Amino acid sequence: MPKGLGEKVIANALFEFGVDYQYESNFRWNGVNYRPDFKIPLGPQEGIIIEYFGLRGEPDYDKMSDEKRRYWSSKKGWILLEYHPSDITGLGTNHFVDRLLHDLKQHGVKLRRRSEEEIWELVKERALDSFTSAMRTFIGRCRKYNLSRETLEVRSRMHEACSDVEKKFLAVGIAILDSYLGRLAQDYLEDFDGLVWHAIAAVNENRVRFIRDAGREQGNLTSLRFILIDEYQDFSEMFYAFVSAIRAVNQDVRFFCVGDDWQAINAFAGSDLRYFKDFHKYFDTPQQLMIATNYRSPVSIVRLGVTIQAEPD
Repeated sequence: MPKGLGEKVIANALFEFGVDYQYESNFRWNGVNYRPDFKIPLGPQEGIIIEYFGLRGEPDYDKMSDEKRRYWSSKKGWILLEYHPSDITGLGTNHFVDRLLHDLKQHGVKLRRRSEEEIWELVKERALDSFTSAMRTFIGRCRKYNLSRETLEVRSRMHEACSDVEKKFLAVGIAILDSYLGRLAQDYLEDFDGLVWHAIAAVNENRVRFIRDAGREQGNLTSLRFILIDEYQDFSEMFYAFVSAIRAVNQDVRFFCVGDDWQAINAFAGSDLRYFKDFHKYFDTPQQLMIATNYRSPVSIVRLGVTIQAEPD
């Protein structure tokens, strides 16, 4: 999968014009694996290599680029085409693609522009999977913030979309959220986030008795003395609303929060590290302890972690 903008422009052009290519195909060079950006085979031992040199002007990178040029000039049957970010910024994307296609034609590459129908047939399965994944994440975030269709529409109008694609995605997202919420209500169902928001609403209405584990455990939020919050680095606005509701009915309850900001990987699911970084803003506590001793990992792992942490940025 192409990583940078320039590589994506090249990959899209090759795909659109039916060029059979391999991305980061492996070559052995001085005993190491070398993976040029694009390889277009023209025969068993010949073809075209496309390198997108993205850091021109940096001494070590320029030295490596020169070594790659010498490498391909020494390999019989192979042609190196190189491009740089200035080619795109200077020419514009469309003119850059025209130049790329012209260069390929000059070296015997056959080009045939695919129709929109052909392109869709080739990408639709992956595109639908990607869209489904993105929309599922989007709806999940909406549920984390307890957004209704009306609230989402207001936020969408206030948001400045960076592209037409984003505008269309938001419009579809609003419709899907509305349909999803309607289906939950119609079938008397609820998802996890909805259950949490219902619990928050119940506590705010002073419904403080709880029953869990098939009735084997019962209690009252007003009589709780301590609450443990584990994985605190993944704390979210939704859970802070829950904590605030409990505090409103029980001002004496004490919170014990345990977390590791190095393990904060769930921002995509709504967690917000500000609750960790600004702990004292959200919990009026006299004590915050930093546990610096690792009792879980072998000495070699601990030493490596200390070394990495000590390295300058």
